This record gives sequence, structure tokens and C-alpha cells, in this order.
Amino acid sequence: MLALTLMLTPAGASAQSLASFRFQVDNDWFDFWQRSVDRPDILYTAGQGFSMVFDAAPKWARFGHQNCTAAIRDTTATSGCVQSFAGAFQYVYTPVEDSPMPVRGDRPYAGLLQGKFGARLARPRQLNSLALVLGTTGYPSGAEAAQKAFHKWADLRHPMGWPYQVATQPVVGLMPEIQYMLTPPRVERRSAATVAASASATATTIQVGANAGLEIHAGLNAPHPWMPTSLHERRRIRAYGILGANESWVLRDALIEGNSDATRGLVEKKPFVFQYVWGFAMGGGGYFIEYRAINMTRDYETGRWHRWGAISLIVGNPY
Repeated sequence: MLALTLMLTPAGASAQSLASFRFQVDNDWFDFWQRSVDRPDILYTAGQGFSMVFDAAPKWARFGHQNCTAAIRDTTATSGCVQSFAGAFQYVYTPVEDSPMPVRGDRPYAGLLQGKFGARLARPRQLNSLALVLGTTGYPSGAEAAQKAFHKWADLRHPMGWPYQVATQPVVGLMPEIQYMLTPPRVERRSAATVAASASATATTIQVGANAGLEIHAGLNAPHPWMPTSLHERRRIRAYGILGANESWVLRDALIEGNSDATRGLVEKKPFVFQYVWGFAMGGGGYFIEYRAINMTRDYETGRWHRWGAISLIVGNPY
């Protein structure tokens, strides 16, 4: 997946056009607001991956717009310009009760390795993006190996149910998204707060649904959530809080519903799933650290509310 991500990175993209690089690790052990012995190791238990945003995009993806590298140089970025993006992420899911056999009423073990590649049109008020999604579930996702290796190193626990994980299935699809700035957009200027609404859809071979949400950033030099900036602006010292919420409509999710005789019919997915998040980010000189605490309602009828944390290291713009 890493090789594919690098291969599909837009032609002409270089270190000079790299606007943002984010490395992110999710884990329910990062719910630091519980005692370590009370932190769960269930449901969405871990994830790791990276994403890159480039201020350059291939000509065929720009639809007559400038790429953002040229727009920044010509000081016309505020009129709209095109960026490209690429990334890969691994997701690890486990049931509440670890068992060598699937348990009715509990979700199956599941792994997903997924890459996203696409282009986005950035304007001060609005961001429109479209991503091509490629990946796999099952053993090739590496989720089983990752969890077993971690527990062998951390606590010698041996997860038992991976032989009956969601089966290997290619993942192909599209993910369109739109974000809209509700506060006055301030590009290349200091800002105390930003409020952005978002709406997206997922249509892949394993998942179909939609999502809508709202996110607030407030504090010292809160950044514009998506606009390209000059090198001087990227190096500004920033420290701000994060507060957000979103609702997902889930039409289909093979990671919960299963895709094999061993994993189908174990649980009944919920059609609507709510999440809220709080966190903070800080940094300067083009280097940032971000922490998010995520809380999610049950995603299947016999499931549980679940909490986890996400820690990101960011170089460039803190997108």
C-alpha cells in the first residue's frame, strides 16, 4: 500500500509542493482520561497511517484552475486553486469478548488497509474533494499481524479469534466531500477561531453511507482548515482547542455485518452513529502535535459506546 501510495502521488509533486504531512496513530489505550487498567482493547481498537497534501496537481485534475503552488507564488490562492492528496491507513477491529469462535451478538474480528488518492479545489469559503479508494480487508490488511505483534511485545496476551475475521475482499470506491467555512475566512492572517461544516459520502465495495458534521478550532492563531499558505504562515506558533461532532448514516458496512459464512449475521448494524470529539493542537516552525479524544455511540445493536484517542505528528500546515 505504501508503494502504491507513492506511485500514485501526483506527477510533478516534490518536497517543495508538499503542503502537509500527517502521521497518525489511533488506540483506545490513548483514552488517557481513564485509568490504564480500565482502558478497553475492543471494537475499533487501533489504527495507524499517514496522509499527504500537495500544493500541486496534474493538469487533468485541475479543470482549468491553477494548482496551489502557482497560486501562492502569484498571490491568487484566495480565488481558488487545486491541491492533490494521498494517504494510507490501517484499521483494526475486535469483538468485546475474545473467543476462538465467532459469538452471536458480538462483532467479528476485522482488518482494513485502505489508501485514498485524489484532488481538491480549495477556496477560502469552501473545499470540494474527491478521493479514489483502494484497499483490502482480511489477512492482507495486516491487522491480525499488527495486533498480535503489539500484544506479544506489550502484555503477552494472544487474541484468539483472528482465524474467523472478515474475509479478504478488494476495496474499490469513491469518497466525495465538501467543507464550508461558517466563520469569516482569514487567509494569511491571524485568527482566534474557525467553524467549519462538512458533508461526505462513501461508496465502496464494503461500505456505503454518508456523514455530516461540524468542527471548531479556537485559540492562538487557529489555522484555516484547508487553504494553502506561505512558508511564513506555516511557521507561525499555534496552540488551539478542537471541538466537533458528526453523524453517520450507515447503509452498508461489511466490517460489522461480515462477508463470509463465519461472520455474517452475528450482529445488526445501527443505521445512525454519532461521534463527538475534543482535543488540542500546538506547535510552531512547521511542526505540530495534535491529540483528539473520540467518543462514538453503538454501531451495532448489541454493541457499546466506545472511546479512543488519536495522536498525530504534522509537518507543514496542520490540516
